[in-house]
Amino acid sequence: MIKQESFMKNVRLHFNEQGERWINELPSLLSYCEERWEMRIEEPYHLSINYVAPATMKNNKEVVVKVCIPGVEFHDEVIAISLFQNQRMNALFDFDLNKGIIILEKLTPGYTLAEVGDEQKETLIAARLLKNLHIKVPKECPLHTTKIREENLEELVRKNPSGLGPISAQMFQKAFEIFTYLNQ
Repeated sequence: MIKQESFMKNVRLHFNEQGERWINELPSLLSYCEERWEMRIEEPYHLSINYVAPATMKNNKEVVVKVCIPGVEFHDEVIAISLFQNQRMNALFDFDLNKGIIILEKLTPGYTLAEVGDEQKETLIAARLLKNLHIKVPKECPLHTTKIREENLEELVRKNPSGLGPISAQMFQKAFEIFTYLNQ
């Protein structure tokens, strides 16, 4: 496992003690993935706050392993990916809600928008993709609403009046104002 300092710093900043424990558990979580899904995990991609790496299954199928800190955001992500199956997204092969693990289809060639190198082209690609991401919301949808997200952000702003890490108090306030405006 590559020790990416910015990744570990981000996890510690965002999740505090829970993040530190998770970083320490990460090697055993990766071993668990390799055993449970009979795969070989390769070097991770450039990491931000989740551990994401390509892997090869026993049958030579290429997948992507994403290991996250379990919680509300992770649970919502699994639900959202499940809801968007057959919507031009990579397939969700399996997951473990308790351990924060998602096994996804690897898209090849698989480039990020940032690799395009032209902001106008990147924006057009993203707009086309978003235009096709429409589904009918199930009647009993367990995803958190933007109103709940606004309430969570309000609490975060209240608990961190001076900002948090690289996020200034002004950035927090602006984000909160946008959420409030969008939820009117």
